[in-house]
Amino acid sequence: MVHGSEVSKFRTDSILFRFVRRAYEGAEVVFANSHATLRIFSESFGMPRKGVVTYLGVDPMWFQPIHGNFEHPQLAAVPQAASVICAVGRIEPRKGQLETVRAIASARDEYGLDNPIFVMAGRAEDQAYASKILDEAARARVPVIATGRLSDDDLKRLYRRAACHTLFARELQGKIEGFGLVLVEAGAQGCPSIATAIGGIPEVMGSTGVLVPPEDVNAMARAIATYVANAELRERDGALAKSRARTFDWATCAGATFPELKWG
Repeated sequence: MVHGSEVSKFRTDSILFRFVRRAYEGAEVVFANSHATLRIFSESFGMPRKGVVTYLGVDPMWFQPIHGNFEHPQLAAVPQAASVICAVGRIEPRKGQLETVRAIASARDEYGLDNPIFVMAGRAEDQAYASKILDEAARARVPVIATGRLSDDDLKRLYRRAACHTLFARELQGKIEGFGLVLVEAGAQGCPSIATAIGGIPEVMGSTGVLVPPEDVNAMARAIATYVANAELRERDGALAKSRARTFDWATCAGATFPELKWG
């Protein structure tokens, strides 16, 4: 099973690339988590004997309702009038949290976004990048709450509280968003997403939420401001996202991966 970045990060002139390519060439079948990932694999290693796309699944837990206030003290203290925009995932350049800060600032200055708060939930893989985000946010006067890793319950509360979830994914050397499971988890709680149209993201989102062109901060800004200003649109797209999320389940993934076994 290939997921994205692991098939695009090798230099083609490296010994490791030749070793990995030989292993893939011997495989009877290569499973990929999206058509985009399978395409990237084929560009790097050539067409496999047989390539099968098996979309990932979402744990049913993500659809369950959540009650009570946040466990995280900073999130519990967020004013009710605040416009919460969230991004869930590792803090690293490929996830585009820095560009999201710029989009939020633009949404406020150019499109009338009121009282924004940007919540970044996830582990900081790159401390220098995390510091750069906070410095940029301070200069742009965008309030940021960097929570680190949250409990599943607080993540569900965050999706419920946020006007939208964002994933300004970027295609960097050797790194690509092959699927975007966080989009499905947000959708399971009825939270619409705004994401860049790269890698496997369009396959995951389908016609739900908003897809913006890669590196288009202004398009992200417009989409954020629109969701915050339009509760009816948020609810409609949130319902579509939840319906879409239900199409991604592990039983289907397992059945496609191991068809010789009985599932259900």
